[in-house]
Amino acid sequence: MSIKFVHLSCHTHYSLLTGMPSPKVLAEHAKKMKMPSVAVTDLNNVFGAVDVSKSFPPKGLQPILGAQISLWQGDDVTEGTITLLVQNEQGWVNLVNLISISNISSPTENYKAISLKHLCEYSEGLICLTGGARFGALAALLKAYKNTTQAEKLIETLQQSFSNRLYVELQRHDLPIENQLEPIFVEFAKNRNIPIVATNDCRFLTPTQCKAFNALVCIGESMTLESPERTVYGPEYAFRSQQEMLELFADIPEAIVNTVAIAKRCAFWVNGIPVKEMFMPEWPIEKGENVSELLRKVSLEGLKKCMESHVFNADTKEEERASLIKTYENRLEEELEIIISMGFEGYFLITSDFIKWSKKQNIPVGPGRGSGAGSLVAWALAITDLDPIRWGLYFERFLNPERVSLPDFDIDFCQDRRDEVIKYVRDKYGADRVSQIITFGTLKAKACIRDVGRVLQLPYGLVSRIASFVPEGPKPPSIKEV
Repeated sequence: MSIKFVHLSCHTHYSLLTGMPSPKVLAEHAKKMKMPSVAVTDLNNVFGAVDVSKSFPPKGLQPILGAQISLWQGDDVTEGTITLLVQNEQGWVNLVNLISISNISSPTENYKAISLKHLCEYSEGLICLTGGARFGALAALLKAYKNTTQAEKLIETLQQSFSNRLYVELQRHDLPIENQLEPIFVEFAKNRNIPIVATNDCRFLTPTQCKAFNALVCIGESMTLESPERTVYGPEYAFRSQQEMLELFADIPEAIVNTVAIAKRCAFWVNGIPVKEMFMPEWPIEKGENVSELLRKVSLEGLKKCMESHVFNADTKEEERASLIKTYENRLEEELEIIISMGFEGYFLITSDFIKWSKKQNIPVGPGRGSGAGSLVAWALAITDLDPIRWGLYFERFLNPERVSLPDFDIDFCQDRRDEVIKYVRDKYGADRVSQIITFGTLKAKACIRDVGRVLQLPYGLVSRIASFVPEGPKPPSIKEV
């Protein structure tokens, strides 16, 4: 089968209640539909980039990484999005920068967005699609100002920055606004010699999922299916087949052809996100310093202090003392060999550094919990306050060279002062080297039933009885299993 169309605007569940499938499920469906490539363009984020990079290639799919980004154009009336697709490594770096800007220093308080200035500044390596008639930035200007002047200025600025990497985007979801604005979009493209491209704003996989998706959107908007102001999506927002898209744009074939041309221009995933490679933090080495020897030195010094304070007492005899020293030093050396061979010296030194600093500032720090409490090196470095030999704890539960896994210390800081610790780490090691782990909230069975019941406006008592069928527990079964 010859490839004639590629989807360049697909949302996954990382669009956070405005997209439905997971990257894995999207990949499986795209393969079934005989698609060679798919662009994932979640709203204002690339949370799914690693999942996409893991899920697509095994299915024989070329993943195109991208995002729909809200563009701030001076007021909330003209809120709209543009779609950015990653061509190469520089494009990926620039897309990450733009998304960071939208989250950290958005020019508007009402939603995450980037300014046109920032978009132009970080345009290299990115392909820009102008957005559809419903949500696009170009359309927002036409709808807000009722003339083409502002929209023409936007097109001119984008063309100056993106040159031959700019495409005027056309979408057909059977909406009146699309019929109204499409001739204007085509005229813009013709007058400025900008290629056009056809996309489908894919939010779910099949038309049969339309009602479920609208319920999902209602959950995100805190509305019901009967709310007149809710955002409504029709079955046209499904993942359409190549044949459907060919028929839909039969009158503008070049818009279809250009989807394949764009896919061929995007090749970042080939050497892109290293999904299996791990990058450990590095200890800032002074001139002439060896990080492995430094770890040995501070560990041995720390162990001697710990033993004097917690192992020996006034009644400890010399013979017993010598035996204990041998036992502890042998265990320390065994652990150090494993830590150094696995390249985790910097991890231990940095963790020790900010915990020691916290204790000096009288910030309460937990004694240590989880498998990390089994490390004698951790005790010697003041990462934990537990002697693993005294309590019979095994280091192998924490680090095991035969089953390579990353070290993970569970450290509790005083909730009221944890920001001070984060600030210290950012100031000492560089803000560009420190990040906080994100947590994605998911719809668990019980909560999902309650949310959907509210969206459907079912009686609260009825919904509670249905939800009660789902048993409690750390790993509750799925709704299908129940």
